[in-house]
Amino acid sequence: MANAAVTADAAGQRSLDESLWWDSFVSLLGDLEKAPLSPDLDDPSLILLEYHLERQCLLKCIREILMLASRINGLVEKDARYSN
Repeated sequence: MANAAVTADAAGQRSLDESLWWDSFVSLLGDLEKAPLSPDLDDPSLILLEYHLERQCLLKCIREILMLASRINGLVEKDARYSN
């Protein structure tokens, strides 16, 4: 899709005006900021707590992946020493 836009510009056709998408985004953002909050939303502190729990879980998973990768790397290096 992006290639088609580049090809169209290269062919000498006019490119789209940025205001066609930017202005509608600005008005949409303004409407969203003015909209009242829904009563069925969770308490902000509960949302923040959930965010931190998910973040901690993600960090723990990343740590385990890195530890496993370092162990595998150590085994590969050890095997390389023995094969020489």
